[in-house]
Amino acid sequence: MEEWRGITFPFKIDTSTGRVATSYYNLESSKGTKIKESIEQIILVQIGEMWGWSIFGSKSISLIFQGMNSSFHYIIRHLLIKAIDKFEKRVKLVNIAISYDDEERSVKIVVYYIVLKTQEPEETVVEVS
Repeated sequence: MEEWRGITFPFKIDTSTGRVATSYYNLESSKGTKIKESIEQIILVQIGEMWGWSIFGSKSISLIFQGMNSSFHYIIRHLLIKAIDKFEKRVKLVNIAISYDDEERSVKIVVYYIVLKTQEPEETVVEVS
């Protein structure tokens, strides 16, 4: 059984083992959270924020609450496409949908992609408030 494994995002301790929690993506069953967590991390980590890998992440979160007009929507989408293409080589992006709730002051980002190894379509939803 072939699978990708890694540390969960966000980082946490597995309470049953006392060790660092891990996540996986099973290539045969197309089940798991590793790729979803990777995309979440790319979206939520600011460039320069990750110690030891200062180029990782995107600038999108710093722009999200600047005001969500069509220009910012385009810029954020462009930054996310660039960052995901650069840091998540296991997927092919299909689309990124961004919606903004003025009342709740929250943003919902949905990333649609295909896992290259399995050719399975997937999506990752990230909500920021």
